[in-house]
Amino acid sequence: MPERAGMRVSGEFAGRDAELRVLDGCVETAGLVLVRAGAGAGKTALLREFRKRARSRGAHVIAFGCGDVPEWDDFGTVPVMAAVRAELPKIGDARVAAAVAAVARGSTPETYSSAPARAALFADLVRFFFALRGDGAVVVLADDVHTAPRPEAIIEAAYQAGCAVVAACRTDAGGGPARLSAMARRILDLPPLPADETASLLEALAGGRLDDAVAPAVFTALGSLAGNAGTLSAVFGELVRDGRFAEVLGHRCLADPDRPIALPSGHPLVRHVTRFGELGAELVALAHRSDLFGVDDLPAFAAATGRDLDRCGRAVDDLVVAGALDHDEYGRLSVPCPALVPAVVRACPVDLPAVHRAIAEHLLRAGPGGVAGAEPAGVAGQVAAAEPAGVAEHVSPAESAVVAEHVALAEPAGHIAPAEPAIVAEHVALAGPALPPNPALVALLEREADRVGRHDPATAARCHRAALRHCEPGSATHSRVLSTALRLLIRTGDYRCLGDVVAEAVAAGFAEGVRYELAVSAALVAVHLGGPVPEPVRSALAVEASGRAALDFAAAFGAGSYALAGEAAFGAFRGEPVGADWARGLEQAGDQHDILSLNRLLVGPGYGEPKSGPMAVFGRLTRNFTRGEWAGIPSDARRLELTGGIPSPLRQFTRVIAAEIHASWGEPDRAAQWLAKVSADFPFRAIRTWVEIGIAYRAGDWDRARERGWAAYPDIVGDPVHPGDLVGLRWFLVRMGYLEKQAGNVGKLQVLCRDAKRLHARHPGVTLGIAELILRGLAENDRAAAAEAVDVLRRHGNRPELMRALITVAFLAEDPRPWYHEAYEIAEQLGGEWLRTSVTASMKESGVAAPSRRSGVVALTGDEERIIGLIQQGLTNRQIAAAVRVSEKTVESHLTKLFAKTGCRSRLDLATASLDGRLVFTPVP
Repeated sequence: MPERAGMRVSGEFAGRDAELRVLDGCVETAGLVLVRAGAGAGKTALLREFRKRARSRGAHVIAFGCGDVPEWDDFGTVPVMAAVRAELPKIGDARVAAAVAAVARGSTPETYSSAPARAALFADLVRFFFALRGDGAVVVLADDVHTAPRPEAIIEAAYQAGCAVVAACRTDAGGGPARLSAMARRILDLPPLPADETASLLEALAGGRLDDAVAPAVFTALGSLAGNAGTLSAVFGELVRDGRFAEVLGHRCLADPDRPIALPSGHPLVRHVTRFGELGAELVALAHRSDLFGVDDLPAFAAATGRDLDRCGRAVDDLVVAGALDHDEYGRLSVPCPALVPAVVRACPVDLPAVHRAIAEHLLRAGPGGVAGAEPAGVAGQVAAAEPAGVAEHVSPAESAVVAEHVALAEPAGHIAPAEPAIVAEHVALAGPALPPNPALVALLEREADRVGRHDPATAARCHRAALRHCEPGSATHSRVLSTALRLLIRTGDYRCLGDVVAEAVAAGFAEGVRYELAVSAALVAVHLGGPVPEPVRSALAVEASGRAALDFAAAFGAGSYALAGEAAFGAFRGEPVGADWARGLEQAGDQHDILSLNRLLVGPGYGEPKSGPMAVFGRLTRNFTRGEWAGIPSDARRLELTGGIPSPLRQFTRVIAAEIHASWGEPDRAAQWLAKVSADFPFRAIRTWVEIGIAYRAGDWDRARERGWAAYPDIVGDPVHPGDLVGLRWFLVRMGYLEKQAGNVGKLQVLCRDAKRLHARHPGVTLGIAELILRGLAENDRAAAAEAVDVLRRHGNRPELMRALITVAFLAEDPRPWYHEAYEIAEQLGGEWLRTSVTASMKESGVAAPSRRSGVVALTGDEERIIGLIQQGLTNRQIAAAVRVSEKTVESHLTKLFAKTGCRSRLDLATASLDGRLVFTPVP
């Protein structure tokens, strides 16, 4: 099993087991072990844990750091003696005390000015370590030896006395550590944490149950530093200190997951960038925000901001070598650790829109082929020039050339190459309101939007958004650009920016022809981001009936009555009657609470689903429920608990779905916790009761489940008159049918079947039609009806319902095996022991064995193939989750799908199936 990375967590040390075993073997062995690591890799924590272990074995440990050695202390005796004095009471040996006093007398600035005195001090150090060894094993631990002038003096003295010495240094340091490498009996390099260990470490740091979404968010923010133990610990500590966590049902969740995660201000990489001041902050921020900014743009950047080009080039070189920046083969710059950006900007605030404005204006002055005046000489050939101490002194010519060659190839000194329209358009767009209106820019921005629109609609939307600022409000050009911007922002799902555009258009003025588009856009913003349409916006846009209908729909949605509105409200929004096909789509989407599909029906093919925000999370949750991809749903439900802007019925719905999933997983206590959060005014009685009876019978209390269901039955089934009364009615009826089938209550089954037929006749459609078919199968032993329900559910329903319908057919079929086997595969996909056990028990009662292995060609996704490879390496689910940057529950979901696809029954079976030729994997087309 791979070792976990070293880190001290709540007084306990986690990981680096392999390295600790190496050090444990050195306690009674003379010689030097040199531990080398990058900044923050955990070397200090490793030494602290080893000190604890060495002392537990009876060794005297002299542990000191070299970071605070006085300038005159060439040998570094001051911190050594301080560490020894702390140990003296435990040693209690007069010879040792005398040896300490001798070293202390010689540790003066004057000693180092005389060669004989230096030699005498060294001899005293050797005698001291010999005296110390007379009382037992001695281990000397020297941390940060790269900061000491001559660390080898202390090391050599301890070595000559037969002590075990462990010294730790940074890998990016030269000088002393290089000499120690030659002295070392063994060199122990601490690499960055393997990806499969970081999630375990993060969970250990949390000291409790961490929400599944936290680790991926932290790893994404850290990027290239995600494997750095010190950075991971520091960032997590910063999140705790900033109050970024909130507790939801025993899990620590990010309270505001959309807020950037930043490195601590004292992180070495932050300090490195901020040594360049505003220049470093601007370069990092530009590289992060701009898709096109690269080393070829440094001449324009330097000229626009009034900086020396040579210094800009050396700064980029230095930041690339330090790992703050990266570049691709074309010289485009990026930030490999996104968490660096907010930390740098916080430490050194920059006005980035003003920088984009300066660059845009400079490029515009240069013109299509002009020269913007004399510019400083290029970077090529000058990277070795002097720079303020501590900034670029460690950058080698070869390293500098990695970036500088791009600038050297750009243009001869003194010239600015004609800027590509894409680059000019990007800086104009990112400058935003900082750039004064200029109607001449509209054509440039529209041309760039047309060029990229087909393959990059987000950039096209940004160009049109920027062009609006340079149009005369109310003009024909403004109307054209505004209409295009609205459609593109909806298509790309950027509803936050859409809201800004609507508000700005209303404030600045607009032509009558775009009023309805603005009203629809304002309604969609309210639906996706939550909250009402601002009154000034509503007053300006609710002039015509069509615009009022859209805005009224948004108000109804925000009030939570979207499911009660029925077809009339949807038709009014669309401005056309609801046809049969459209009505069926509304019925299916409404039945499954698939809000995003409802929105697509409203808007049409130009609708873009949101990439973030509460509706994005809710949409993912509801779809994953129907698809049977349940692993991430509890995490999404917890996130929505911390998110505003979601109507109360939707929030309540996520709670009942989370309760249903935990009950299905055999976790009744957690299911009850979620159900207890559902408010008394939840309008969908059928769904709530469906979950309540589900929790009861899965906990083994079948009688209470039936009693609860029949007690609520008259209110639920009696006379549903509103569309909201039908939500979940099918689920409730079918679950009651299974309960009575299990109890053998034929009379109750007939009541359920009769009511299902009556309700379906009154409310035609797929939803209640499925309930009638399944109940006919259960009550009337109508195999054909149950099989028809399976067919309908395969086309329109969800995976959990399909599983139950398959079991119904299995009850009635002459050969129940294929039906049970498919139901079992779905149970495996849904996860949890209870469902699998329940289906297996039903199969045994019918004399059907669990699905056997199957061989042949199996289509796998890239993630599935990678997971199998990691299983073959012996990784646990948790380690796999860290390796592929997903939650452990998501890995479990992948495994259940793989079991269903392959017929394998265990991880071991899955790992060996391809090796012995029973399975041949092919990519999913």
